[in-house]
Amino acid sequence: MDPVISGVTIIQLVQTIAQASALLYKYAVSVSKAESSYQTLLDELSSILGVLTTVMEIEKDPSLPDNLRDVLSKLMAKDGPVTKLQGELKNLLLANEQESKKMGTVSKLMWPFKEKKAAAIAERLRGFYRDITTVLAIDSRNMLMEVDREVKEVSQGVKEVGRGVKEVNQESRIKRHAES
Repeated sequence: MDPVISGVTIIQLVQTIAQASALLYKYAVSVSKAESSYQTLLDELSSILGVLTTVMEIEKDPSLPDNLRDVLSKLMAKDGPVTKLQGELKNLLLANEQESKKMGTVSKLMWPFKEKKAAAIAERLRGFYRDITTVLAIDSRNMLMEVDREVKEVSQGVKEVGRGVKEVNQESRIKRHAES
């Protein structure tokens, strides 16, 4: 065998072993941190569920304009994108764990394969937060505009009452002056 080819073969073998070692090391680190990573994603799921529950309550608010309610309804529908992602994440995180906080050995060994998928789903759910935030910002703006309009009406009413008080005071002065 040619020494150059042997050298190249040895280098390729060393590179392959190094890559396999790196992958195995990453896997081992991921398994060792599985409990913490899993708990972090469970906490994030809980947070996401809290936000979605709040948004669903806002959707029921009769003061929410129809166009904004429609947007939230589409996002939050049973077959809508947010609900589907929420279900996927819930199934992935809580499968075989019956919502327990501790992971079994098999789950820890499988976690590195699930972790990236779970994180990607959580990230996609956070992407819908922008849509939800936009809807709520528009609703807040509409509400502030309504408050502004009502404040202006009250202010106008106060001015009119002030003019009325001035007129009454003037009439009262004129009567007192005429009586004296």
